[in-house]
Formats: sequence, C-alpha cells, structure tokens
Amino acid sequence: MIGISTDSVESHKSFRDKYDFPFRLLSDPDGNVVSEYGVKSWIPGRSARAVVVIGRDGTIASHNVQALSVFRPSDEEVIAAAAEAAAN
Repeated sequence: MIGISTDSVESHKSFRDKYDFPFRLLSDPDGNVVSEYGVKSWIPGRSARAVVVIGRDGTIASHNVQALSVFRPSDEEVIAAAAEAAAN
C-alpha cells in the first residue's frame, strides 16, 4: 500500500511521523500521478481522497475517488477493495 498526494516530501515525513503510518507516502508535487489516475481535487493543485487498487495484472481493479478531501473512504471500503482485487 502506498499513499500519494501533492504534498511535499517534508509534509509527508511530518505526517507519517505524527501518525506512525505503516506504509509509504510519496510526494507528487507536479500532480503527474494524480492526473494519470484521475484523482484531482476540486481544489487546484491538490489530490482528492481516493482508493485505487492495482490488480496483479497491472490493471486498475478498483477506483473510488472523493473529489473533496474532507470525505475519505472508510477502512472497510479500503479493505474490501483490496480483498476483491486479490481474489481476481
């Protein structure tokens, strides 16, 4: 699992340290990955909250985007998307 946003590397480090995140956070300051996976926020230059699951064959198995970052997918939604992708 990897978290990606348009936030800076420094911001990610601070966030990861504060919340003891168990997975990697990658910085996409130019928004290239955000654009590629269709997870732009309505706020210019920002990424939306999204869960994108890439299947073993490299295709997108699940794509759930919340354009406003105040809403986030539940833990159950993330787990269900990952489990569905793993089953296929």
